[in-house]
Amino acid sequence: RMEMGEPPACMHSCVGKIRYLGVILYDADRIEETASRPESELVEAQREMLLDPFDPEVIRDALNSGIDMKIIESAQKSPVYKYVKQWRMALPLHPEWRTLPMLFYIPPLLPVTATLTEQGHYEVDPSFVSSLESARLPMRYRASLFSAGDEAEIVAVYRKLLSVRIYKRAQSVGDISMETAEKAIAEAQLTP
Repeated sequence: RMEMGEPPACMHSCVGKIRYLGVILYDADRIEETASRPESELVEAQREMLLDPFDPEVIRDALNSGIDMKIIESAQKSPVYKYVKQWRMALPLHPEWRTLPMLFYIPPLLPVTATLTEQGHYEVDPSFVSSLESARLPMRYRASLFSAGDEAEIVAVYRKLLSVRIYKRAQSVGDISMETAEKAIAEAQLTP
């Protein structure tokens, strides 16, 4: 479908509402080596296969391999590289299957919870970001989907996701102190 200029069927049928479809440059010579790594290394190994679309050496090698400059420019415009490699927020689905598809998922967050007051206002639950420990889906289950069972990997991603939610809420709504938001961002090893 993509070769005919149409989006893939998975974009239309995705229950998770695919947000980005983009080109990712990767080192095809490393596929077998990457797929052969121990389960505990699969997520990082797949990230290591991805190439920086702005690196002059990568651009030169891609052009020398017959990749059109339009493909390289598409990879540069796409935020997918940032989500997967730079920000480390998107993960492969079932890396332990060793199929290495270039599909990455940002694990889902639950919606913000609130109750309607008698005055007709929404009151946000103070734990609206949902605790990682008391989440509806256990971390072990999420890790089985996105990180070959590596719970530390999935917890690190969720800490980032939750800290972004907290920070943006502090900025836009103001019901969380900026001090709390900055602390959450720092704990997730992010910057504003």
